[in-house]
Amino acid sequence: MEVDQQCRVSLSAEFDSLWRNGEPKRKVARLSLPATPANQLAMGFAEQMAAEPFNAVEHTLEVEMDDRVVARGRALLHSVERSPNGARYNIDVHVELPSWRNEVAQKTIAELSMDYTATIDREEVVDSWELPHARVRYLPVCRKAVNAELTGAEVSDVTKPLAADDYHPFLHLRSVMERIFQDAGYQVESDFMCDEVFDSLYMSGAYTQKDMSSVERSMGFRARRSVSTEAVADYAGCVYASTLYGSHSVGNLVDVDSSEKFGDTYNKNRCLKLIDGRLAWVPTSPVNVGFIYELKYRTDTRIVSRKRLAGFDKVWLDGATCHSFSIANPYVDHREEPVGGLNYRIVVFEASENDTFRLVYRLNGQQCISEECVGGNNQIILGQMGDALEVVRLERRGSDGTFSEWTDDWALYAGYVGLSNTVDVALTLRSTPRMVTPSSPMFMDEIVFGGADEGMTLRVESGVSIRPVFYAFAVEGAQVTWSDVAAVECTQAEVVDAVCGMFNLKVIEDFNKKRVRIKPLDTWLSRAEIMQWQPYVNRNGTVTVCDVALAQPQNIRLSYASRDAAVGERNELTEDEFGAWSAAIRGSGSSVERAEVAEVIFSPTINVEGCFVEAPGASVPKVGSVNANDEPTIERLDFPVKVLRYFGTRELAAGTIWGWPSYGRVYPYAAFHDPEQNFTLCFEDRDELKGLNSYYKQSVERWNNAKRLSVELALEPHQVAELMDYASEHSAVERIYQLGVDDESDRYMLEGVDNYSTDATSVKCRFIKIN
Repeated sequence: MEVDQQCRVSLSAEFDSLWRNGEPKRKVARLSLPATPANQLAMGFAEQMAAEPFNAVEHTLEVEMDDRVVARGRALLHSVERSPNGARYNIDVHVELPSWRNEVAQKTIAELSMDYTATIDREEVVDSWELPHARVRYLPVCRKAVNAELTGAEVSDVTKPLAADDYHPFLHLRSVMERIFQDAGYQVESDFMCDEVFDSLYMSGAYTQKDMSSVERSMGFRARRSVSTEAVADYAGCVYASTLYGSHSVGNLVDVDSSEKFGDTYNKNRCLKLIDGRLAWVPTSPVNVGFIYELKYRTDTRIVSRKRLAGFDKVWLDGATCHSFSIANPYVDHREEPVGGLNYRIVVFEASENDTFRLVYRLNGQQCISEECVGGNNQIILGQMGDALEVVRLERRGSDGTFSEWTDDWALYAGYVGLSNTVDVALTLRSTPRMVTPSSPMFMDEIVFGGADEGMTLRVESGVSIRPVFYAFAVEGAQVTWSDVAAVECTQAEVVDAVCGMFNLKVIEDFNKKRVRIKPLDTWLSRAEIMQWQPYVNRNGTVTVCDVALAQPQNIRLSYASRDAAVGERNELTEDEFGAWSAAIRGSGSSVERAEVAEVIFSPTINVEGCFVEAPGASVPKVGSVNANDEPTIERLDFPVKVLRYFGTRELAAGTIWGWPSYGRVYPYAAFHDPEQNFTLCFEDRDELKGLNSYYKQSVERWNNAKRLSVELALEPHQVAELMDYASEHSAVERIYQLGVDDESDRYMLEGVDNYSTDATSVKCRFIKIN
């Protein structure tokens, strides 16, 4: 392009240094070119009204100053000025800065070139707990529990035993961050990310999932049992739901076709069938599937404690995994409020038939002793109707003939209560998912009811049902890669922004050396190179000073995404927002009431106990599904992306054993907030713990108190060119400037350069005071 004496270049730049990691930095060059024949040809005769729009085609323009390129980017024709002296083209050059953000803006976490291949089995899950810096850890989470609905006299909760789908893949956050930049061509330098706390952070992954609705339409079924059948327990206390047994069996659990009696049954493509009399489900194509069993039966029972009845309290659905639960004792223990004159039964649990007992009680204020009873199962009447009665203790005779208090379990029941009874049970259980193929069908005759005494009767009622649950993700035994466990619905840039938002981190780029330095903003400010620029201040120029707070919102807010149903329920109960913090900006002149300084894509997490029947005292993250409207025949495991700290394995309470896959005394422990560990990822201060708002305290003070200074500097063209260069090792964005506009010298961050013209003797720059 040709220039003339009237051609001047105006440069502007934004460094965005007030914020930790905001919008990409901008630089614009504006110039006015004469409409010479050469320029007219290059511009497509843009001064003519009939000319094709110049901006319809992308053009690149490079601007040099003192043999140094100060701007190179997309050229946009801003306007054309026509006069009797000719036409001039006013062009803006928008500099497209090289940046890691350009590379990762639309890429997902699953697209990272992470080297990871595994088989989801017992060894892999346990190893993921123990290996240091494991890229993927499979951690237990509390999803919606499968509860038993027990009818009749007792009520109890039943949760399925631990299985592979109770564990969720969590991704090592430091490895994810480093790989994001490495895939974009940058090396990462960050002491902060090497810190022990940050190195123990993990973000939730997600399994690759398929649309399973078509599978349900082609292979789904719901089958029921049409008749009630009784059988007695064998020597092992078991009854079998199978045609393979001639006795102690109730036959196949459900009928292949029960549509005449029940209107809600169906069998798509007749996948449920009998093979040599055995109940089997044969899919038309391979599929990951589990089964929901809605069981109703009547069981003989025997009282074994004040809390529990012995009976059929175990169910094997696949011949291997035992679903064990407790049948609650429904009978009232009257020891606390006995009534005189009524017939009671003393039941002493774990007593031998030769033990002798007596009851010490108060009758109308006088201490009395009952007749001696032998064997621990005797009826007794205490006093008469209307008497004031109080049980003191039960005593057993020792070998020396003296009595001492019996401290083990015993009860005082109404006299009509016998040790043996019958109870109705209704419960819903889910089998462990597995891969089923047409050549390897699922035989459903390995169902065993157990836990009873030999000879106890089990009556399986009509209406019992089975239906499949199709899994859209990998199950136990599946081989997975990084993309299979990292299918998170967020981009790589969103993850970087989320991490920076949590800790007020600043990402500083060195374009020439292809590296980034990541550190907290306040740490960066305290260690930046200081430039002594007092001599360059134009004392005769105009100085403009204003409060930074004027341009800020009235309040700022730091928060996490609020999409998780589990935390949402907690917030409704407590009427506060878990994880959020806000602060007022003093002297704000903005009409904006509130701004989200860090709206992190991660959802906060609460830990709960009592989720797993094997280890009720284990504390695990509770997650809320984002697929609450899915069909009940399709199982999903995804939930809003979360971040947790992994603390390693934690020992369970005495007498407690963790289930699959370790069957040991420890379990993997992770949490978002734990006062006992003196750790929180909440932005707010909570439970006497300092929240992540501490990373923002100095920034808030700057927004409250800092001054914005616009001042003219007498710089040489090469100094301006260096100032505009984002790519140098010591670029302006990494420096602190010592300036003196009054009698005192202060430190400043460079915020921007305003319309520097090549024929000017000074350049106007905007700074923010950080003292």
